[in-house]
This record gives sequence, C-alpha cells and structure tokens, in this order.
Amino acid sequence: MRFEHLVQINDPLQPLLTEVSREQLWRGLLRRAEQPTEFVLGLAA
Repeated sequence: MRFEHLVQINDPLQPLLTEVSREQLWRGLLRRAEQPTEFVLGLAA
C-alpha cells in the first residue's frame, strides 16, 4: 500500500488568507510531529 498526504498552503484562490512561509510551515509540521496532543481533541499524553 502507498499513502500520500498533500498539504496545500498559500492558495491563490484565497487572497484574504495570510501567506505562510516555508520556515513557518516547517516549524508547524515539526511541532505537530513532536507535540501531537496539541492538535487532536481528546488525545492525552
């Protein structure tokens, strides 16, 4: 089996959203990997 996860950021069709830099995206992904309980309701450490 192969799984693929696509993350779309900075959608040009949504001009009112604040742009996310590569640095911000990386920090967010890293934080999610290191602290998953912050991102899932009901998940406790």
